[in-house]
Amino acid sequence: MVNPSIWSQCFPPEPEWGIENMPELTGKVALVTGGNSGVGFEIFRALLIKGAKVYIASRNEARARTAFYKIQCDPEVHGGEYEFLHLDLGSLRSIREFAREFQSKEQRLDLLFNNAGILEAAGGTSKDGYEIHLGVNALGPYYLTKLLLPTILASKRQNPGHLPRVCFSSSLSHHYATKKGFDPRNPSGEKSKSIFPSFIQAYSNSKMMTILTMLKFDRLYGKDVIFSAVNPGLVKTDIARSITRVSTVFVGQIIGSHLLQDASRGALTHLYAATAPETGKDGGGYYVPWARLGEPEPIVYDNSVQDTMAQFFDELIALRV
Repeated sequence: MVNPSIWSQCFPPEPEWGIENMPELTGKVALVTGGNSGVGFEIFRALLIKGAKVYIASRNEARARTAFYKIQCDPEVHGGEYEFLHLDLGSLRSIREFAREFQSKEQRLDLLFNNAGILEAAGGTSKDGYEIHLGVNALGPYYLTKLLLPTILASKRQNPGHLPRVCFSSSLSHHYATKKGFDPRNPSGEKSKSIFPSFIQAYSNSKMMTILTMLKFDRLYGKDVIFSAVNPGLVKTDIARSITRVSTVFVGQIIGSHLLQDASRGALTHLYAATAPETGKDGGGYYVPWARLGEPEPIVYDNSVQDTMAQFFDELIALRV
C-alpha cells in the first residue's frame, strides 16, 4: 500500500499560493545554488521580480550567462541586481573559496537556497573522493551553510524584525532511504539489501541527509534563522527525468514523464518556504508540492541520528580542508 503522504506528494492539489503572494524583497540578498536552470532558475527569476539582489552559484559560468540573457529578455523582470559566482559542491576547497569570495562582497545573506543537486546513474565520486550523491547533495550544502552562517546571522542583527531563511532541497525519495536514517559505516546505502539500483539508493539517502542537516541547524540556530527543507515535486528537470526512467522506485509505472510539471511550479514550494510570512514563524518545516507543510520520515526527528551525521560530515571535512 502506498503511504498517503507519498501519494499526496506525487499527485498534489492545485496550489493555493503563487508568486503573486510573495512579499517584496527589495534590499534582501539571496543566494541560489544551481540557479542557472530548472527549478533554480525559476527561483532566481521570482526573487528578481520581487526586488532581491541575487547571486547564482554553480559550476558552469556559460549556463549562468545564458540564464542572465533570458532574464534580460523577460518582460516581467524589470532590472534587478544579479551576479554569478563559481561553486562546485563536489569540492570542499571550492566551497571554502566560494564562501570567502561571497563574504568579501556581502555583509549579509537573507535567503539561502541550497537548490543544486545531482542524480548520477553511473555513480562515481566527488572531487574529494566521496560518493557523488553524498558529496554534492548532502556534504556540500552542509559545509556551505556552515561557512555562510556568520553572514546569515548578520542579517538578523541588521534587521531584527525579519529572520533570515535557509531552504534545503530534499526529495520524495528520502522516504526510500535506508531505515536507520544515517549509518556512518554505510552512508550512501551501497551495502544495504535494497530493491533499488545503487545510484537511486545513494540519491535517496542523500536527500534524507539534507533533512537531517536542516533539522540539526534548526536545533542549533533556530532562534535566529528559519531553516526548512523542500520536496519540489515531479517537475521538468534533469533529475526528474532520470527519476521517471526508474519510476517504479516511487509509486509504480503510472508515473511517467507526461506527469512532470513545469519547473516554475516546482519553484513554488521553495519560494513559499523561504518567503511566505506564515512559514517564517517556526523553523524545521518540511514542505511538499505545492507550497504545503508535509510530513517527512519520522527518523529525521531523532536528535542522535542528526548528531551522528553531523559528526561524520565534520570528520570528512577535516580530512580535506
